[in-house]
Amino acid sequence: EGDVTESQLADLQRLMDEVPRIEAALKNFLSLRMAEILAPSLGLRGKEDEGEDEEAEEPASSAQLQGCARVLLRALNALELPASVEWGLRNPQGDSEGGLAFMERLGAYKVVQILWKRCKSAGQKPGKMLGLTALRIALPEVVPQLMSDVKASAAAAGATESQLRRFIEGFVATTKADSDQGARATDADLVWAEDMNRAIAARQNARRVEAEERTKRAASNGSFAEEMRSALDTCKEDEGEDEDEAQSSVHIEEVQ
Repeated sequence: EGDVTESQLADLQRLMDEVPRIEAALKNFLSLRMAEILAPSLGLRGKEDEGEDEEAEEPASSAQLQGCARVLLRALNALELPASVEWGLRNPQGDSEGGLAFMERLGAYKVVQILWKRCKSAGQKPGKMLGLTALRIALPEVVPQLMSDVKASAAAAGATESQLRRFIEGFVATTKADSDQGARATDADLVWAEDMNRAIAARQNARRVEAEERTKRAASNGSFAEEMRSALDTCKEDEGEDEDEAQSSVHIEEVQ
């Protein structure tokens, strides 16, 4: 750790202050999955997500979900991150990756590895002490370990292999920096919120406001359509009167 740069020291402090911690975020994710089983009408996820697992096997029970979370957290806390030199050899510079970008990636890993090692050396659990940035580094190391003997991992969770896979894949998806942040908020907004209950309330309020605005727009559009119909009817009546007048005029001219 003697060759840590000033910039890396600043990153060390930033990562130590990062919240929520991994364990708290995993509990948030678990709460969401359990809420979908117990009260799907809560509407925590968008309508776009409804029915996405219709062809999958029966959803995991609360106990199975808890087992999946427990197995993942235990594996994370037991993980030994390799030294930065070894990690760099395992994750070499890509063909399209510049030298500076590779060094920055290696430096970012080194910061996390130092913190991870400090936690374990002090008898602390990384899951209780570190947050999202550290997890993004740790997941590519721990997930292959769990999947290398997925049968044993699933048995330890008391779940099926596919249930464990779906749980892990779902949690991993919340850590992606390029998650869809469009009109619909993602699970990541809730999982990595410092106060999930407040985040849920904000999301539900936003949906309520959106629904009210849609209703107002529909009413306004209906009123506008009615006005247009009325205007068209008036135009037709005026045109009819003009035709009558024109016909009368022509008839008079013919008589003359």
